[in-house]
Amino acid sequence: MGGDMDMGGEPMDDGQGQMPMGGMDDMGDGGFGIDPNQQINQDFLGGQQPPMQDMMDDRGQFVAPGEEGEDVDEYFDDAGDIGYLPADHPLMARLQAALTKQLTDEHERVDLQLREKEEEVRKVKKDREDTGVQMYGVQHQLAKMQTKFERTHDNYNIVSRYRVEAEKQHELLQK
Repeated sequence: MGGDMDMGGEPMDDGQGQMPMGGMDDMGDGGFGIDPNQQINQDFLGGQQPPMQDMMDDRGQFVAPGEEGEDVDEYFDDAGDIGYLPADHPLMARLQAALTKQLTDEHERVDLQLREKEEEVRKVKKDREDTGVQMYGVQHQLAKMQTKFERTHDNYNIVSRYRVEAEKQHELLQK
């Protein structure tokens, strides 16, 4: 069907009163029965906003819903060619809500991580304290054992001296 369009770009009839496949209908929407701009607006704005042509006044100026007759220019900063919507503009509400939710979720996640880390620090401090108490007990026990060892060693030295003296006396008696 290479000749579906006439020389003026108009769709041709196939002789049976039907348009050829892929032809354009009188709406100019590619034969799908929807306005592409309407579909984009619904996709982008979640299908909750009216089409852009309903948001224009008679001068072609944008009018936000509920703000009939107000100029959009009062919402834009003096930023030259690039206009920015102020934070209190109604069109920013969904974006702000999404950002608020994102930041709230991130805050909750970081807060949870902080609480987990603080709990880990408390556990480590508690373990360190318990280890310190245990080490103190072991050191105290070691000091007692060292004292006992010194006394035992002193007793050994005394007994050893008595033995040496007794052996010397025994040798003298045997001669």
